[in-house]
Amino acid sequence: MKSPNRTFYLAFSAILLALLIICAQIVLPLPMIPLTLQPLGVGMIGTLLPLPWAGATILAYLALGALGLPVFAGAHGGIAAFLTPSGGYLPSFFVYAVLAALFLRNRQKTWINIFVANVCAAMIYLVLGSLWLCLPFIAGMSVKAALIAGTLPFALPVIGEIAVYTTIATALHKVMARSLR
Repeated sequence: MKSPNRTFYLAFSAILLALLIICAQIVLPLPMIPLTLQPLGVGMIGTLLPLPWAGATILAYLALGALGLPVFAGAHGGIAAFLTPSGGYLPSFFVYAVLAALFLRNRQKTWINIFVANVCAAMIYLVLGSLWLCLPFIAGMSVKAALIAGTLPFALPVIGEIAVYTTIATALHKVMARSLR
């Protein structure tokens, strides 16, 4: 098997970055909580790209948003997006993608492995994003209150997203494996 092509991963990273930007604009109509499809985009990046490419793709997303491009949820961008109650989830996306890619690095990309990698990584990203609410200039919540407000309402919907895109990612990985031979 020839080694994966750098050009392929550069192009595929760009496609997945575009997918993440699109997912950020799609809001699921859930009662009482706003949930975008960003976890789907981040999960696909962490699942389908090798570790360095996954991390670099999320860093590119964060950099584009920090520079003011409207890539974040609600077509927002700029440093101010990080200083909102949901701003803590943005850097947590990096952790999510890297942990998923790290978990899958030396494992077969079966449905169960992809699902477990993404559920574990997503729960860590939700907890880290929630802890942002503890900062006094954000919300000043206690750790318990932040976790209740920022993790619990999102856990089940995110696991539902993961179940859906795990099936997609498993099929895409099979196609990619054939094309990279």
